[in-house]
Amino acid sequence: RPVAVGKRELGRIAKPTLIMHPRHDDQSDISNAFKLQRELSGLVEMLVLDDCYHMVTLDRQRNLVVDRAVDFAERLYAADQ
Repeated sequence: RPVAVGKRELGRIAKPTLIMHPRHDDQSDISNAFKLQRELSGLVEMLVLDDCYHMVTLDRQRNLVVDRAVDFAERLYAADQ
């Protein structure tokens, strides 16, 4: 099963990762985001959204989501220069 394979391989993923997850997501439990945070091997930044639900790019905190994603990408780019 692809999901089982993915779970086994998490520790081998060493790329920088930004995880954004709503605290009160009605589709996916926040424990999944914390599991990723714990098990990925590279730099992991986590943002827990308090005024948002499942569709973070469309919901009330969409501007924060965009700002944090752009900031994360800019920092990665600057570190690579």
